[in-house]
Amino acid sequence: MSFALDVCILNIRRYTEVSNMNNKVQDCRWDKGWSQERLATCSGVSQSVICKIENKKTKNPSVEAAFRISDALGVDVRELFYYDDE
Repeated sequence: MSFALDVCILNIRRYTEVSNMNNKVQDCRWDKGWSQERLATCSGVSQSVICKIENKKTKNPSVEAAFRISDALGVDVRELFYYDDE
């Protein structure tokens, strides 16, 4: 794997509950006018997982789920799940 992908995966793994972090998945989904069910169908990620991500009930969405959701929404995975603690 490339260094950039390794860094991206590490940052996805560091996606944790942060009170000031906007819910980017939900924002992008709303921008498209999609329901959670539609995103689930388009991404192949279960609606329950999407709900947990949007409600910050999961600390570590799988890398596969993160990439599938970002692909379905047409957004770079780093835009949805990147967390910079600096």
